[in-house]
Amino acid sequence: LYLADLLEISESQKDMVERNVKATLNKIKTHQLSGGGVAYWQGSSSADDWGSSYALHFILKAEQKGYQIPVGLKSGLIEFQKREAKHWNYYGDDLNYADQRQMYRLYTLALSGAADLALMNRIKEKTLAPTARWQLISAYQLAGQGEIAQNMVEATPMEVQDYKYNAYTYGSSLRDQAIILTALNDTGQRQKAATLMRNMADQLSKNTWYSTQTTAFSLLAISEFVKGDKAGKGIDAEFLMNGQLKKIKSSKPVFRIELPLRAGEFTVRNMNSSYLFASVVNTGTPMGIITEKEERNLNISVAYFDLKNNVIHVNDLKQGTDFKAVVNLTHPGILGAYHELALTQIFPSGWEIINTRLNDQVTSFSNAELDFQDFRDDRVYSYFDLNPNKSIQITTLLNATYAGEFDLPATWIQAMYDNEIYALEPGRRVKVSR
Repeated sequence: LYLADLLEISESQKDMVERNVKATLNKIKTHQLSGGGVAYWQGSSSADDWGSSYALHFILKAEQKGYQIPVGLKSGLIEFQKREAKHWNYYGDDLNYADQRQMYRLYTLALSGAADLALMNRIKEKTLAPTARWQLISAYQLAGQGEIAQNMVEATPMEVQDYKYNAYTYGSSLRDQAIILTALNDTGQRQKAATLMRNMADQLSKNTWYSTQTTAFSLLAISEFVKGDKAGKGIDAEFLMNGQLKKIKSSKPVFRIELPLRAGEFTVRNMNSSYLFASVVNTGTPMGIITEKEERNLNISVAYFDLKNNVIHVNDLKQGTDFKAVVNLTHPGILGAYHELALTQIFPSGWEIINTRLNDQVTSFSNAELDFQDFRDDRVYSYFDLNPNKSIQITTLLNATYAGEFDLPATWIQAMYDNEIYALEPGRRVKVSR
């Protein structure tokens, strides 16, 4: 949504942005339930508190950018938010982050122009977590109650709880800083916002993993801060590499330079008084098959069986063979319950996945413990939670369809919002014989 505000993009990139945003809006619609809320997983019967607010947040920002919203999506979510807000009960120091979920709900209602001031006024007198209070500040500002918002800014600490992830808001301490930065942006607290923004930018520039939720909130808040900088001078810099000097001038806050594979040393010189951050991003695909097993707070094993549950070896299968891939995963009990685990299985091009949900195939497994399973042409994604000292077995039915030699990629699993939970079963070379 904000990419074109931040840097120069080509016409083809603009078209890609438009396609992606439209596809996301349509995807959210497929998750909407009859009550108007949005389910985390497609096909689920219950709405997700934070996910519904997050979806409405995106929808409202997309609408501001001129996108057409699918019929009933926005209005249904707003009505859902209104009902849930009125039914909310205050628990004080609640471990389920209920106050933060409620404040996000009220924030999105205010952003939509449907602020519930009576409810906001009652909640304002409660003892709330700082992050929740900052979202309430934003809600007041958006509702046209700037004086109340300004008074709350002075009385609300900017410190956040130090944590990496919780299962109720999918957040982290950095994500919560982004919520505070948004409130400071909304209330015009540019000096405080600039200090916080520089701190966040420094964290984001480090070689550290961040979840999509943390990254999205952070970049959104920083983008809106930069966009609102009326005195901003854009970029005026010099770039020197291999004796070649390139002058960089742009009205946008971000400028990209494509480096050669072996760039060597280079120098960036800032020519104006604005802050300038420089970072190098390397991307690539590893060559060959991953052959080393990895386990980080999660144990994994993969075995293959025929349809009579006899163990088989897949190094050389006869063409036409039906068989099963069985992934066993065990929580070693070191940490608490694991949420939103994502298992990725990519299979060789000589094997075909038999989607039992589509083919009505009679098998000896159901994978009933999964929250959601997504079948693609060459891969299966499985999503689930796992409690301490518990195991789960995930079975995929396959067929050795095409003769030849193929790469079997690694099978891996990770927690979607915590990279300290990860495991990988290495791949190998396999064959299908006529």
